[in-house]
Amino acid sequence: MRDVLSVLTNRKKGISLISPKFALPIAATALGILTACGSSSGSSSAPAGGTGSESTSSASSTASSSAPSTGGTIDKTPTEADLLPAVQALIDPKISPTDKAASVIGGNDLEATFVSLDKYIAEGPAVTFKISDPQVVGNTVNAKVQISSGGQTLPDLYPSVWQKSSSGFQLTRTGACALIAVSGITCPDAATS
Repeated sequence: MRDVLSVLTNRKKGISLISPKFALPIAATALGILTACGSSSGSSSAPAGGTGSESTSSASSTASSSAPSTGGTIDKTPTEADLLPAVQALIDPKISPTDKAASVIGGNDLEATFVSLDKYIAEGPAVTFKISDPQVVGNTVNAKVQISSGGQTLPDLYPSVWQKSSSGFQLTRTGACALIAVSGITCPDAATS
């Protein structure tokens, strides 16, 4: 872990590749410690670099206070414009933690996680996302998310998972928690019944 932190901050040469605030969460992710939400289904490691259509946008979307119904067939591979609103909603200060939790498939118990994330985001620089390489897998979409903050782009692409709903595409619990974990905040284990 210390070697990864050294590479990210490169203090010997006085060069910082990433803000020290983000170095530890990035190092943990790089070492495969990213086990957010207690589930490994639907997520996999993604190689660095992206393919497909990419664009940058900051958080400015809104979410509905009631969770849309999920399901349905995915007729065509969605674009970044189809997937980005669900990611932006995670950090939108206009959306309450309760509504954020309700917007994540299987995320009804994540309100406290979003309270912590909102505090973290409020204290830091602006965050932007790029989504690339969307792939339809059954009734879900897997894509890679690149995160930039404070003018610095994190070196990894983070795999995430969406599911189609009546209002568009929603992040699954696994997908949302993988992105939230980049901040160092972890989701509680999913309740099992």
